[in-house]
Amino acid sequence: MKKLVLFLAILLMPFFIQAQTSELSINRVLGGQYKKHPHTTDVEIMSPRLTQYHLTYYHSLVVEKDTALMNMMAETFMEDVPKAAEKELKMRGSHLIYGFLQLPIMTDGSYRYVFFKDERFFSSSDNPTATIIYMEGPASLKYLKQKFGQQ
Repeated sequence: MKKLVLFLAILLMPFFIQAQTSELSINRVLGGQYKKHPHTTDVEIMSPRLTQYHLTYYHSLVVEKDTALMNMMAETFMEDVPKAAEKELKMRGSHLIYGFLQLPIMTDGSYRYVFFKDERFFSSSDNPTATIIYMEGPASLKYLKQKFGQQ
């Protein structure tokens, strides 16, 4: 019986995660539809290896060579800005080049964060990328900045 419950919990976990991000516009790019896109790297992690970062869920999408998708990523991020409890945005003209959102705390006390970076407007690379990351877990904003060297 315990094995059945564990199996069902693992099987249904993506639906619970999807429910947590479904109210966010970024779900239009992090919904899994770009996993096999030729110009993307889609990484989704829900495993114990995240505990060292005080996270329970991580999902990122990195795009190169697809300007339309990069623009959609920026648009969906900007649509979620009004939902943020805290935000940090850096614009170049009317283009978002960097953004960080701390979303309202979840009912279980977990924090949620969204990060966006668009290298097209400041990179000298021939293949600049745009990246969007969604994270959740007990990690505080201060902890994440310390852990990833942004303080």
